[in-house]
Amino acid sequence: MSKFTLEWRAEKLLENVRDEVKTALRKSGLDLKQRSKDQAPIDTGDLRGNCAVLDEDGYVPGGDPSVTQDIDGKRAELQPPKALRVRVGYALPYALAQHENLALNHPMGGNAKYLESPFEANRQKYEDFIYKAVGKGLKK
Repeated sequence: MSKFTLEWRAEKLLENVRDEVKTALRKSGLDLKQRSKDQAPIDTGDLRGNCAVLDEDGYVPGGDPSVTQDIDGKRAELQPPKALRVRVGYALPYALAQHENLALNHPMGGNAKYLESPFEANRQKYEDFIYKAVGKGLKK
């Protein structure tokens, strides 16, 4: 009796897809970081300098690791996600108020929703970039 065994090892394929998607997520996060920094309100410049990009490994190369700040004894920290995703954010205690309060005046530039607005404006671009990364990983 003859036997044939068809075996498919998905591990390498999945690893390739994961690597490509991780790279696409990091690039998208760094792009969002720059777009967000350009819209963040300006006073001393601390807020614009505080944006960070993290993935499940921690800080993304090219991202600013200054996401932990001690301001007036308050510690704020941006935690890495626990899955294949990227997190872009600010850790200064006043960052959320600046982002959410549409009534605040920003005479030196910037605006509220400085993280949300560029994300929404570029969401489709980021999604397309990540989908293309899946295809690239499948072709390896």
